[in-house]
Amino acid sequence: MTGAAIVRRSDGAAEVLTVYGAFDGASAWALRVQMDESAADAFVIDLAHAEEACEFAACVLAGWVREHRREKRVRFRAATRDQARLLAAFGLDLDEGEPTAVDAAGDRAPGELDGFPLGLRSPEGAGVPA
Repeated sequence: MTGAAIVRRSDGAAEVLTVYGAFDGASAWALRVQMDESAADAFVIDLAHAEEACEFAACVLAGWVREHRREKRVRFRAATRDQARLLAAFGLDLDEGEPTAVDAAGDRAPGELDGFPLGLRSPEGAGVPA
């Protein structure tokens, strides 16, 4: 059982699943189940209210996203730079829809964290293999 609550709502273009509490393996599995059972084909996982985020949760969802990439689109709304880095490291798409704490810096180009594009490029410019 997860220590998180997942609240579902529709924003018209996608079904938004907001995580309240821990974004951990149990909540990631609960998100998988909800997306499997939903007729929607577009989702936004909102982590703005997540108290913590772990690598295992991102790994669980990255596998599901790759498995269902032809029929369902999943984007993630990160609340912190650490969340954005974690999600990007697992190849998960960040949502550009609503502004979050990640956007608050204002000193970086869209899609960049600490001067590096979210496409995970090294300082030498070599891309990370997919």
